[in-house]
Amino acid sequence: MQRRVFAWSAWLVLAPAWATSPLSDGEAQQLLKRYVNAARQQSYSGAYLHQAGGTVESYRLTHSHDGNTAREKRESLDGVRWELIRHGHELIAYGADAQALLEAKLGAQRLFPELLPDNPAELTTVYAMRQLEHDRVASYDCSWIALEPRDNARYAYHFCIEDKTSLPIKISVVNGRRDVVEQFAFTQLTLGPVRDKQAFRPSFEQQHTISPERPPVHLEDGRADRPDIKVIPAGFRLMRDVRRTIAGRHQPVRHLVYSDGLARFSVFIEPGASNARSRVAGYFVRGALRAYSRPVGDTLITVVGDLPDASIQTIANSVQLKP
Repeated sequence: MQRRVFAWSAWLVLAPAWATSPLSDGEAQQLLKRYVNAARQQSYSGAYLHQAGGTVESYRLTHSHDGNTAREKRESLDGVRWELIRHGHELIAYGADAQALLEAKLGAQRLFPELLPDNPAELTTVYAMRQLEHDRVASYDCSWIALEPRDNARYAYHFCIEDKTSLPIKISVVNGRRDVVEQFAFTQLTLGPVRDKQAFRPSFEQQHTISPERPPVHLEDGRADRPDIKVIPAGFRLMRDVRRTIAGRHQPVRHLVYSDGLARFSVFIEPGASNARSRVAGYFVRGALRAYSRPVGDTLITVVGDLPDASIQTIANSVQLKP
């Protein structure tokens, strides 16, 4: 995908350093559930920007809820054209070709403004919430709240919540130096019912179903030969353990996914990959996303996730393979 790259100084700013008011876990859980419900059950349409590092992408979003079922259409406005259309729990990617469908699948990993999990109460075990100051985004008044990690293993997340609907309209991912490393924000927003029912029709015939996925293999089934990860930050749980066949690889790649409900990381185990790659550990950064690879014998271990540098590297270095 082609992406616009700017010296985006107006967006890449320090997180707000306003006076803060800490909330109890009970208060935080109630507010988080309200924000989750607003993002899923409100009706709204508009355009938003996603900034990661020096890259900025723009999207058009139309979301409707009739009291029972949510419908949504998300369109890329830069580079390769693709669409994501949701009806209830079904999410389908549309595009002109296989490349567009691949871009759509990548875009489906972060569906702003629905970044919080369905059950956000568990987040308070690893994040503390603070109320910050008022602000204005896309002509709407909003109030900032911060989810701050209780350790140094993950980022903080700042949400600007629209005053009347509780809809998150701007979200910033913030590192320990208070630098904004990734950000989503509406630039144009209309709250209220979506009258045009044609707004949810796809523009392409070629499609790929993203969810619901096939039921994953039961996690207990892979326990015997599952790699042992000695250092996993508190709150992260194994969500998926699968083997994938990847073009250009002679053996299946094992893929483990861990999440704390907000942040996540993946561990990839590639047998026989090191012979074709440099044996020097590799590192990649884009916005909040980090990736770190290291060879172990003829196996390449790669950890990818939206966690700070030190966490990704520590996790990767703690992976022990079983014979």
